[in-house]
Amino acid sequence: MFSIYTYNDTEYISACIKRDGVWEPGVTAFLKGLAEREKDSPILFVDIGANIGYFSLLMASQGVHI
Repeated sequence: MFSIYTYNDTEYISACIKRDGVWEPGVTAFLKGLAEREKDSPILFVDIGANIGYFSLLMASQGVHI
């Protein structure tokens, strides 16, 4: 997986990541599956409005170009 620094617990996204270990579990699972299916075909992931960068780090940890 990957490491991420988060804001304090009063910030909603950071609090969810600290509590659950992931942000938006369904999207996380979908993106991991996409990265796995496309591992032999280079893809580019563009995270518009990346906020704290969770999905960017997730995809980079899967070997996807960001």
